[in-house]
Order: sequence, then C-alpha cells, then structure tokens
Amino acid sequence: MKVESWGKYPKSRQTGRCVHWPQDLIEKRWQANGEMSLPFGNGRSYGDVCLSSSGQVLVMNGLNRFKALDLQSGRVRLEAGMTLGDILAVVEPKGWFLPVVPGTSQATVGGAIANDVHGKNHHVRGTFGCHVHRLWLWRD
Repeated sequence: MKVESWGKYPKSRQTGRCVHWPQDLIEKRWQANGEMSLPFGNGRSYGDVCLSSSGQVLVMNGLNRFKALDLQSGRVRLEAGMTLGDILAVVEPKGWFLPVVPGTSQATVGGAIANDVHGKNHHVRGTFGCHVHRLWLWRD
C-alpha cells in the first residue's frame, strides 16, 4: 500500500504494511538500510512527521478498537489507530465530548498523542496530552 502525508509535502512516497492486531507489530515490521519502519496513523499530519526516512511505515488505523468505555468517569481505553471521529460517534450520543479536538476529527489517537495536538480551546483545556492518563508504548 502506498501512503503519503496529508499536506503532500515533502513528496516522499511511503510503502505501508497494514497492522490489525498488536502481534502484527512484531510480524510485519521490517528494517531497511539500518532504519526501522515508523507507525503511520491516518496521515493527517501536514508535514513529514508521519513519514519514515526508510520509506516504510506500519499503517496503524487497523488498530481501531475500544478496550473499555466508562460512561461514569468519561474515560476510554482504546487502540492508537482509532480516529477522534470514531470516538465521538460513540460517546457524543451518550452526552460526552472530547476535551481537545484538532482541526480534523480524522486524526488518530496515536497521532494526536504523538503530535500533542491542540484545539481552539487550548488556552482553557490544554493539549491532547494533558488528558492522556496512561499509554502503552511498544519499542523494538
């Protein structure tokens, strides 16, 4: 699969391997010229932050499942490939909204964390990272 950044600059075509399950991170990774592949969410970054210098990315938007949803506290546990729009589609009808939403709801949670995105209310609610209580990071 070929992927590129949303802003299409710089022009750097990436070859992607889809990840649907956590174990895929081990099975589908690869190394090129001594450089590892990079996780790639939904490609909603304007610049090169979602692009790998090796030209190889792991497309994470298949990791898009809720693990837990607590409607009393408003906390969710989910996978990094879920978009903010996917979350809102479930929680908004139940009376909840995300504290921080960037200009697009098509950003993934992993991308929102990695870029510590902000919304129009950042002067009041801060950035996305201010609302992340825990995160599991897989490193190789």
